[in-house]
Amino acid sequence: MNRLAMAAGLGDPHAVSPLFPGKRMQTQSTAHSRDGSQITFEVSGTGSPSLAFVHGWSCDRSYWDDQITEFSKTHRVISVDLAGHGRSSKDRTTWSIGEFARDVVAVLAATDATDVVVIGHSLGGPVAGEAALLALDRVRGVMGVECFFDLWREPVFSAVLDAVRGDPSGQTSAWVKGAMFHQDADQGLVERVASAMAAAPPEVAVPALAGLVDWAHERFIPALHALHVPFRLMMAGDPPYPTTLAARTVPSGSGFAVEAVPGVGHFLMIESPDRFNERLRSVLATM
Repeated sequence: MNRLAMAAGLGDPHAVSPLFPGKRMQTQSTAHSRDGSQITFEVSGTGSPSLAFVHGWSCDRSYWDDQITEFSKTHRVISVDLAGHGRSSKDRTTWSIGEFARDVVAVLAATDATDVVVIGHSLGGPVAGEAALLALDRVRGVMGVECFFDLWREPVFSAVLDAVRGDPSGQTSAWVKGAMFHQDADQGLVERVASAMAAAPPEVAVPALAGLVDWAHERFIPALHALHVPFRLMMAGDPPYPTTLAARTVPSGSGFAVEAVPGVGHFLMIESPDRFNERLRSVLATM
């Protein structure tokens, strides 16, 4: 969420999404994570299973606006601003995937949520998986969206981190515009996302991306190997998918499968929300 919205205060009825001008955000609540960080979230709708949406790196819960609107008609929907993002507090010192997962668990506890499918985009995918491992009594399944890439463990991705570390705003904007959208994507949307992500505070963005790299090398295999709830992935484009390590790692009983949305980029849930929602609804039916 933009800085004007943050300055307006929690629950401000005029707070809007920076990606979708004119859309007002819902009333917000807060929970406290293990380290005391204040985590902002919203809840809407009723129905089981509950759906907990977790955003990606340098994003916020507004990236799920179209899904919140659609799925709150039939499900209880929980959306979270991870620490350092959106309207959550930014005074944490450790920006690891594990700490972000505890943010999600704190919100699930604060909302007394059970029978939950946790849906995470990009960096939010590992966060969703780790949250499931921390809250097995609450989580029914995990849905990763454009995540668990083999690339995360390769030197080229560490080089991306080095570039962002050297020029957080400029390299983030270039990365978003050059690699994260389909060539046919609406350019206004591309510019809004690039601008919003490039404006993320570097003292959060850089160590959070480093935390993803660390997780990829240290926890990718053991975390997925331990995940015994139903686990699905939704990826942009067509096979072959760049997630072969995930496919080899998840337990056979998890019912692992990959759902595809062709003709879109990394932010498929905002590039083509209707198609994404249709695919997500069909995946939820299998859980």
